[in-house]
Amino acid sequence: MNDKNFIEELRQKREEYGVTQTRLAVACGISREYYNRIEKGKQPLNDELREVIEKQIERFNPQEPLFLLIDYFRVRFPTTDALAIIRDVLQLKSNYMLYEDYGKYGYESKYVLGDINIMCSMQEHLGVLLELKGKGCRQMECYLLAQERSWYDFMLDCMTAGGVMKRLDLAINDKAGILDIPKLKEKYKAGECISYFRMQKDYSGTEKCGSDLPKNTGETLYLGSTSSELYMCAYQKNYEQYVKNGTEIEDTEIKNRFEIRMKNERAYYAVVDLLTYRDAERTAFSIINQNPLSEIQEGDLYLCLEHRTVKVREQTIYLTSKEFDILALLIANPKRIFTYELLTDLVWKFVDWKTETYKERMFFSFLLGRENQ
Repeated sequence: MNDKNFIEELRQKREEYGVTQTRLAVACGISREYYNRIEKGKQPLNDELREVIEKQIERFNPQEPLFLLIDYFRVRFPTTDALAIIRDVLQLKSNYMLYEDYGKYGYESKYVLGDINIMCSMQEHLGVLLELKGKGCRQMECYLLAQERSWYDFMLDCMTAGGVMKRLDLAINDKAGILDIPKLKEKYKAGECISYFRMQKDYSGTEKCGSDLPKNTGETLYLGSTSSELYMCAYQKNYEQYVKNGTEIEDTEIKNRFEIRMKNERAYYAVVDLLTYRDAERTAFSIINQNPLSEIQEGDLYLCLEHRTVKVREQTIYLTSKEFDILALLIANPKRIFTYELLTDLVWKFVDWKTETYKERMFFSFLLGRENQ
């Protein structure tokens, strides 16, 4: 297919799927003006960008039975200046936010915009905490779209500001009923569940409603301990919406949901992988399939950030912590020249921030220069 035919088919799909140029451009990591020139035939397409556009446009296909989204995002910043985080990271105006003199998790106050919560404290060990639950994530997406930023851009801004990941949920929504939760539970009870998780449990709930009759809250299956840094959860989303909002089960667009819930270090590694490959599906299924996150293969050299391992021709190379960080920084930025001062600044920059030094060093070692590629 030549460029002219591809562009015409792309335009037709975009309009059929109800996607604006801005939304598709943000998903592809380009500006709306640049995309507009492509659609008008004024900007030539290389194979790499064409492949990205083809992949991203299909993610907006309303006929796709499964789609993935970020459903929980919580990150702590090593500062007590909440207004700076609102201005520089969220890129919002604090005077449009509600200030409340109470918070959660030990925080003294918070700024609120809809379901977007920024917890504040004058205690350095608490810093500033951004919490986005399901609705907060959807609202943040609207602001990011208006700012022509993607989730990846936003996460990179969070990490560049020294953010420490506390929780990240990836949700796979099933619109066609492909995930049969009761059937999965039957197989689990029959001993047909093979998993690297040590703990699984199932849950069937009822809830008393106004007429004092039990209301079915649907079936749920947990894989892993809910107190661990990684566990998964499959549940009937249509029943949940019925209980919460009174929506009829058959009228609910999303039938089932499969969630990957990560805390602390596991959430951090997931964010690193998301920023490395900018492919949420790849990250989600790497976690499900128990594949290591954040791997780099350059010729005979193999590096895994999560396991902090280096191999050359399958032979393990043992490095000190700083040596590994420097190597990761250089291999992630092959075309960038680093001065001695910049190198030491990037690798040692956050060593004084309490117990999170390991993660900050790792982040800068692997990611900081990716926006320059």
